[in-house]
Amino acid sequence: DDNLWIGTDGGGLYMYSPKENEFANFLYNRDGNFTIADNSILTLYQGDDHIIWAGTVHGGISFFQNKTIIRHVPPDDLAFNKADIQGSEIMEASNGDIWLSAGRDGLRRYNPENGKVSVFIDNPADDNDLSGDIVLSLFEDDQSRIWIGTLNGGVNIYDTQNNNFLTVQDRFDSKAIFAIKKDEEGNIWVGSNSGIRVYDPNLKVKRKYSKETNLNLCSNVITSLYKDIKGEMWVGTALGLNVITKDTIKTYQSIKKDLSTLSGNRIISIAEDDDLSVLIGTYGYGLNRYNRSTDNFERIGKQEGLEGNIIGGIFLDKNHNAWCSTNLGLSKIYPDGTIENYDVKDGVQVFYGGTAIITREGEIAMG
Repeated sequence: DDNLWIGTDGGGLYMYSPKENEFANFLYNRDGNFTIADNSILTLYQGDDHIIWAGTVHGGISFFQNKTIIRHVPPDDLAFNKADIQGSEIMEASNGDIWLSAGRDGLRRYNPENGKVSVFIDNPADDNDLSGDIVLSLFEDDQSRIWIGTLNGGVNIYDTQNNNFLTVQDRFDSKAIFAIKKDEEGNIWVGSNSGIRVYDPNLKVKRKYSKETNLNLCSNVITSLYKDIKGEMWVGTALGLNVITKDTIKTYQSIKKDLSTLSGNRIISIAEDDDLSVLIGTYGYGLNRYNRSTDNFERIGKQEGLEGNIIGGIFLDKNHNAWCSTNLGLSKIYPDGTIENYDVKDGVQVFYGGTAIITREGEIAMG
């Protein structure tokens, strides 16, 4: 890779990148799991598969392997003012902008081409700005309007053409907005802690779903939404899974000893695989695959090779692999079922409730 590796006596290991004209320094940290074993380096050797071996004075041998190319956008470049364990929601807009939440400090719009950042925070004295500083969900509609679901400020809609926030019917009736999706008719479904509101393109409420009026709905706490290839809306809740069609509401819930049912009832992510099976991510109970022909579920967890058990997001790449953002990093599921996990030793940070997406350029963006 044309990098220059430099071992020092007490200063750790350095890697100089001529292309970037930058140094990276690797130092021993007794509290870290994947640090160099000692700061005094006696010898360096490049082995097979681009592995760099380092012989140290007191720590034995350390080795480094860079399996992926990871580009880091530091918090200062995103106007993140403070460290926050709250995981980021992230979305790529149709114009290439990356929208992501800033923990408990509002929302950011980032242009990867020029690095420009727009900051959206809630000013209590201004009724025309972002309402609610904790962003839980993001969605772009057909008119390039950005739907923003917050924890305490209801649903916000930002008009990117005119750079202003729009008035939405019943915007404050639901406080915590966990999921936003579009159906086959162009209506926007907003899932919250008080059921579902379906908005037409004019931002008026067209219909509602709640436990009180729709008895088959598992719960009023709607944690995820997904429209499948048939136009059916899959609804993940805190107490199970529903599939809403024009005429019916199907219900699926976990029966612990029945392995053909869901592994857990808190559903936080849903996606459709290339074989038209549906992938269901749970909070604490791993991944499930729904088979349409048998109308049952296959559980995918640690025994099958999936490291994390909180599946925050699911997406597919162009090679038909399914990716999951989890509480332990990223997991890649190949079409044959083989699973490869990426974590801190690969440079992938842990997701504290946040998600990852795949961009139009084929890059995985992780907030």
